[in-house]
Amino acid sequence: MKVRAFFLVTALGAAGSVAGQAQAITQHHVSVTTMARAPSTAGAAMENQVSKIDFGTSPLALGVTTGGQFGQREVIQGYDGRCVVIATGAPCQGGEAPLTTQTVLSPNKPLQASESTSASADASAYSRPGRVGAKSLSAVSTGLTHARIDPANPGQSLPGTLYSTGSGYASAYSSSEHINTLLGPAGTQATITLKGVASSFLFIDSTPTLGNRASISMQVMGRAAPVGQRCSNLFLGCGAEFSFSRLADPGSQGPIVLGHDRRSFSISFQAQANDVVSLLLAVGAYTTNSGQADASHTLTIDEIALSNGFSFADESVLVRSGNSYAFAAAVPEPESSGMLLAGLGLVLAAVRRAAEKRS
Repeated sequence: MKVRAFFLVTALGAAGSVAGQAQAITQHHVSVTTMARAPSTAGAAMENQVSKIDFGTSPLALGVTTGGQFGQREVIQGYDGRCVVIATGAPCQGGEAPLTTQTVLSPNKPLQASESTSASADASAYSRPGRVGAKSLSAVSTGLTHARIDPANPGQSLPGTLYSTGSGYASAYSSSEHINTLLGPAGTQATITLKGVASSFLFIDSTPTLGNRASISMQVMGRAAPVGQRCSNLFLGCGAEFSFSRLADPGSQGPIVLGHDRRSFSISFQAQANDVVSLLLAVGAYTTNSGQADASHTLTIDEIALSNGFSFADESVLVRSGNSYAFAAAVPEPESSGMLLAGLGLVLAAVRRAAEKRS
C-alpha cells in the first residue's frame, strides 16, 4: 500500500527532529475523485470528472461532485411483424399484447425510440487529530436490452436483460498521523494501547450484470521507531495494527445489499523512553455505478493509554487524564451528508423519468 508506506517513511524521517525538539507533528491527507458519464445520441456523451487532494498539519476537508450528467440515445427496436418490444424486454407471445408492446403498422420499418440516460457521483473526506472520515456515492440510470425476435418463428422472442445506461465512480480517502516523543525513565519500556471505534455503512443496487460495487477500508496503526535498532524483526520498530475492510459486490445474489457495521478495537505495542511514536488512522470509501460507501464520522482513536510513569513530550493536541490521553476536540466534521443526499435525489429523479419514458 503506497499511502501507508508514505506515512511510515514520513514518521521515520521526522524522528530525529521530533526527538530533538520534543514537539509533536500531526499530518493530514485527504483526496477525492468522482466521475460520471451518460451516453447520448450519435456516440457522444455527457461526462465530467473531478479530483482534489490536500496535505497539511491543520484539519482538512474536501468535497466534490460531478453534478448530474444527463443524455438521450436512440434505440432501434426489433419486431416480428405484429408487435414490438419497448425497452423492457418483455416477450411478444403470438397474438398477445403485453403491456410493453405496440402494433407495428409497417413491418418493413423498425420503430425508433429514445432512451434517457443519467449518472452522478459525489465524494467527501475529512481529517483531524484522532478522527478521519470518507464517503462516496455514485448512481446511474438503468435500462433493459430489447427482446431478440427470431424472424423464422414469429411470435417467439427472448426477454432482454438489465444494464446500466450510464457509468459512475466515486473515491474518497483520508488519513491522519500523529508523531510524538515518548518520555519516561531512561532504559525502560512502556506499553501503548490505542482504543477506538470503526463503523461503516454500505449500500448497492446489486442487480446482476450492472457492475455495481461498494467498498470501505479502514486502518489504525501504532509504531515506535527506536533510533538505530530493530524490534521483533520489524524494520520500522515495534508496532501493532488494526485493519478492517468491507466489500459489497453483487455477483448473482439478491436485488439489494444493505448493511451497517460497528466494532471497537484495542491494539497495543511497545516503545522505549525517547522513542518516536507514530499513530496513524486511514480510511477509504469507493463505489462504482450505483452504490454508497459511508465511513464519514466513524474511525476514531478515543483513548491512548500508557504504562505508569510515561507521558508524551508535546501535549498540545492531547488531553491527559492520569495515564491516558485523548485527542483534543477540533473543528466539526464537514456537513457532507446534505451534498450526497442531494446528488442521490437528482439521480433517482432522472431514473424515474427514464422509466416513465420507457413504459
